[in-house]
Amino acid sequence: MFSRLPDHNNAAFIIIQHLHRNFRSLTDELLTPFTKMPVQRAVEGMLIRPNCVYVLPENKMMTVKVGCLIVTDRPPEQIINRAVDIFFESLSVDMQARAIGVVLTGEGTDGTAGSYLIYKNGGIVMVQTPSTAEFKGMPQSLVSHYHPNFNMPIEGLVDTLIKLTSLEKQPD
Repeated sequence: MFSRLPDHNNAAFIIIQHLHRNFRSLTDELLTPFTKMPVQRAVEGMLIRPNCVYVLPENKMMTVKVGCLIVTDRPPEQIINRAVDIFFESLSVDMQARAIGVVLTGEGTDGTAGSYLIYKNGGIVMVQTPSTAEFKGMPQSLVSHYHPNFNMPIEGLVDTLIKLTSLEKQPD
């Protein structure tokens, strides 16, 4: 996905992946060879900048406020990981119509409630077609609860992201 995204665009990319509490996230290291954009582990107070990729560290939760990442410890009593919903909820408030939420392969329903808030606040919601996802739970939950703006295989999502975040002025 990231190998096809231009390194100069109007967007920052924030990756939230469900991991077991005891696993160290390697997402930043795994993504770096596939993009010219800098890939960084998110830290408290980090200003979100265009043309950058931010990765949620393991055992953390993240929100956004006034364009900055707020990174906190995941509560030990939180059994079900709702990292995507929590982030999307804050993104919908902070970015409103400029928010784009993308839900890819994953189990459970995380991302459904937060995606609805992005949509409700004028943002765009994109979801991987469940039949193309390795783990269908998250995409299927989203599609079952409402119609996202875009529901397509990853290749189509990338093409759409490129158009939506292009630095070139789009024709009216």
